[in-house]
Amino acid sequence: MSPTPPSASPAPETPTTPPPADRRSLDRALVKGVAWTGLARWGTQIFSWAATLLIARLLTKTDYGLVGYGTLYIGFVQLVNEFGVGAAIVRHRELEGRPVAELGGISLAVGVAFWALSCLLGFPLAWFFNEPKVAGIVAVLGVTFVTSALRTLPRALLTRELEFRRVAMVDSSEGIVSAAATLTLALLGWGYWSLVLGGIIGSVVATAVALKVRPHRLAWPSHLRDLRQHLTFGTHVMGGRVAWYGYSNADFFVVGKVLGTAALGAYNFGWTIATIPVGRITGLLGQVVPGIFSAVQDEPPALRRYLLLLTEGVAFFAFPMAAGLALVARDLVEVGLGPEWTAAIVPLQVLAAYSGIRSIAALLPFLLQAVGRAGEALRFSLYALVVLPPAFWLGTRWGLAGVGWAWVIGYPVVAFPMYRLALRVAECRWRDYFSAIFPAVVATAVMAGAVLAWQAFTPATWPGVARLVGQVAVGGVTYAALAGTLYRKRLLAVVTTIRQGRTAPAT
Repeated sequence: MSPTPPSASPAPETPTTPPPADRRSLDRALVKGVAWTGLARWGTQIFSWAATLLIARLLTKTDYGLVGYGTLYIGFVQLVNEFGVGAAIVRHRELEGRPVAELGGISLAVGVAFWALSCLLGFPLAWFFNEPKVAGIVAVLGVTFVTSALRTLPRALLTRELEFRRVAMVDSSEGIVSAAATLTLALLGWGYWSLVLGGIIGSVVATAVALKVRPHRLAWPSHLRDLRQHLTFGTHVMGGRVAWYGYSNADFFVVGKVLGTAALGAYNFGWTIATIPVGRITGLLGQVVPGIFSAVQDEPPALRRYLLLLTEGVAFFAFPMAAGLALVARDLVEVGLGPEWTAAIVPLQVLAAYSGIRSIAALLPFLLQAVGRAGEALRFSLYALVVLPPAFWLGTRWGLAGVGWAWVIGYPVVAFPMYRLALRVAECRWRDYFSAIFPAVVATAVMAGAVLAWQAFTPATWPGVARLVGQVAVGGVTYAALAGTLYRKRLLAVVTTIRQGRTAPAT
């Protein structure tokens, strides 16, 4: 492990950056990837968010709670299901032909095995949660293990080839179809089954699209020894995902077990809305960043450049969104959902603050995996798995808000070792990193002050919709104006990067 560069070391933008032609080519891939993925993600999210608000009026907190029990298990196994095959294919760019087909065959075999296992484990899970309906939910949702496994190979190849437009097509098809199917089934009176079957329909459609745009044969592995290196890397990635899932969902287990199904439904919905910035941005990064970091995995100056560029961009979008959700949470819930969902207001406010912190940290595991440090990233996730669940349990003494505050306080503590290693690998100084997020922090703080002032002077007699629209407008205008004046040079630098990327010759 290389030491942290001293404060007198050169700034990130030095002559040691990659050759201009190579840099511009990657910039173009990054710009196109972010553009296509962002367009697909946010277009899908707008549709899904609108559908979610309608679905919430048709279903009950108990419906969400029931499916929440099932998705705890399903979400966990989805991380193990593809066995880290996708990450291994993206990082090991030399893999071609039969080895790729054999890795895809392993992924499919594991997916089928986990579906069979789900049919058996549904009953003990139903007993654990004291909800008999959970058994059927888990068995049916297990179908997605097979569809996701079939999608792993074509999606990984598209990412490695920087075909982000097609990756966006695959993922957006799943989100749009899932939301539309769920809403349709809810309108037909299917209750909690609308949430279950809607997700399955979306997964089937996305898999069909992936196989159509990037077909590749599958093969049964004949020489596992030849795949050992790739499977070991994949195992580390898979282990990190499992540990991440464990600490990321421990709060749901704790809330459901200690505070009950209704509380879990309110917390689950608050979490869903609060983590939209993280979920959308992390999903975007998960499509684009691994391919970019993998392309420069042996060039620390290039890694540093893209880490700082992406961190600044993520902070500019995620910080104001997270703060805005926390500020308008009360009116958003009361106007959009009605008084029966008021229990979701406080967890939404607190978890929104956590989502801003988490958004920029989401880049670090991708960087560590790209340089082959997946084993160390795994150890950091295991550390979080040990520390955070007891904090959630302790937080239940103060209700749902206490669980949210356990995230806000505990996550920065457990993420610090990962930050330190990632910055060392990229030869990046802490000063440079904080400089990248400073503009977004200042602009978000000013925006928050403007929204709070608006709230203080808004008459209580105003309709909830008017108050909500006013807060969103004031916050958006304030943030945009500040970003466009105080940080004009930074924005021009980003625009220059985009123009260079758009005019770079194809490789």
